[in-house]
Amino acid sequence: MTIIDSVKNEYYRDESSLAMDLAAAIRREVRALVEAGCEIIQFDAPAFGRYPEKMIDYGIRALEACFDGIVGVTTAVHICRGAPVEGYAKANIDNYTRIAPTLAIFKIDQVSIEGSG
Repeated sequence: MTIIDSVKNEYYRDESSLAMDLAAAIRREVRALVEAGCEIIQFDAPAFGRYPEKMIDYGIRALEACFDGIVGVTTAVHICRGAPVEGYAKANIDNYTRIAPTLAIFKIDQVSIEGSG
């Protein structure tokens, strides 16, 4: 979702399809990292906190797809409210309440959540 939030899509009919193709490409990189000896792989997902509906609709599924068939590695995701950049508002902290039930059931080993302002 964070990649999608940063690019212009003129090809895919919907963000979900784009997310799943990006996940397939990322999975190849994850596999290479595991083969190189990485034991923990963490993704940064600020868009999860910014767009809870998209996260619930396809974001978690796409993140999990990044690790499909990958074994022997601890998987992690960091969900933040966004970098402190002038003119760029952080995500609403109340969005965590909206995404918490989905986070409780997904297949990532570790979740790191930014809770500060």
